[in-house]
Amino acid sequence: MKFKHIKVQQVVNDVPIWGREIVIHLNRNNEAYMVNGNIEPSMNINTTPKLTNQEVAMRALEAVPGGPEGWHAVGSEIQVFSPNLTHHA
Repeated sequence: MKFKHIKVQQVVNDVPIWGREIVIHLNRNNEAYMVNGNIEPSMNINTTPKLTNQEVAMRALEAVPGGPEGWHAVGSEIQVFSPNLTHHA
């Protein structure tokens, strides 16, 4: 069918905002036929991490049910998350 889908991630200070992305759906002729997703109209927040990557990995492993035995962190990524973010359709 050759349909394409382009995902665009919303960021603030070059940090992704969790759950805030737009998907543009293109038909065979590269014409947009649908756009959907969630955005946050405006944000002005401090994106400086409060924890290091090592601290985040340690906390995540400590939260594994049954303990961290047999698990290891393979990476971490900073993202903006706030329960106050609103849903926009």
